[in-house]
Amino acid sequence: MLTKDNYMIEVEKKFITRRNHPSFSNLVILNYTDKATYEKRWNDMTLNCRGLIIDEITGEIVARPFPKFFNFGEFPEYEIDIPFEETPEFTIKLDGSLGISYKVNGKIYWATRGSFESDQAKAAQTIWNNKYSHVNIPNEITLLVEIIDPVTKVVVDYSGLSDLIIIGAVNRFTGEDYSYSELVQLSHSLGMNVTEQKLLTIEEAVNLKQTIDFNQEGWVLRWSNGKRIKIKGDQYMEIHKIAYGLSDKLKTEYWKDGKMNELIVKMPEEFRTEIEQFNEDLNKQLNNLNYLVEEYLTTSKNNSQDRKSFAIHLTKNAPKEYFSLVFKGYDNKLSLDDIREHIYRNYRDYVFNGVK
Repeated sequence: MLTKDNYMIEVEKKFITRRNHPSFSNLVILNYTDKATYEKRWNDMTLNCRGLIIDEITGEIVARPFPKFFNFGEFPEYEIDIPFEETPEFTIKLDGSLGISYKVNGKIYWATRGSFESDQAKAAQTIWNNKYSHVNIPNEITLLVEIIDPVTKVVVDYSGLSDLIIIGAVNRFTGEDYSYSELVQLSHSLGMNVTEQKLLTIEEAVNLKQTIDFNQEGWVLRWSNGKRIKIKGDQYMEIHKIAYGLSDKLKTEYWKDGKMNELIVKMPEEFRTEIEQFNEDLNKQLNNLNYLVEEYLTTSKNNSQDRKSFAIHLTKNAPKEYFSLVFKGYDNKLSLDDIREHIYRNYRDYVFNGVK
């Protein structure tokens, strides 16, 4: 049951973020966190907090996006109640940002998955004000759009297009999720574009994903019970993961092997700054960890007479995760490559938190 007591449990454990609206203090937006993703903390709260907007004074759901869904085969537990015997609706997965409509005092506003004030939300608001300010979204509907604009470009190039493309609609009171045919009717009544439908089977989509280029993201599959999964093109996934942190491990591997320049050459020019900064940050981590290991090595040597007393002092005064590195130093076998390997094996600690 969606109550403040229930979602605050997840907020306090840092599996959901809760952000207040800058102008309407009664409104909060709830979104699952990276921690929830990494720890696979998927339950009713985290799955449904994907840009959910709540009035905490009245308890009203002001905006209800569809729940989080996954790539095909990514999370088998999610797929248990998908009726695979049915042919799902296939729609083009656009490569922008999810825009979430909400209404305050009769006026339409836009948020993104975790923010009322993101650059993408501001872009959506500008597009809405310029093109659709005359449009009235029915009060019960949360309209879900892909925000396509040059200033919010991710990977796919839409040749300067700036628009809000309808990808879904949910009844914020009942949770009813509109089918594609209902979306088409809604798009006609609102005078807005809707994402394109494709006639494919799952097998055809899986085969095609190996051949579509990086300028196409893939497809979203929707079944009659509202369950969705994503199928993304292999080339798109490679670029998207490298550029946007979905494969920090892969970037760290390139860094470990001394191939960051090779990676930069592979990437579109607009991603170069991000990769160079990633490389610089890991080099700082390397220097910091090297210094730290040397400190533990010197201190333990100065307080011991032999290997046994060295080990006793070290275990009492250094974190366990550094023991192997310090002992290599004691045996004069430690190199910077060993420290690089340690950072790679524990990349999450270093990418997200830095040296402890």
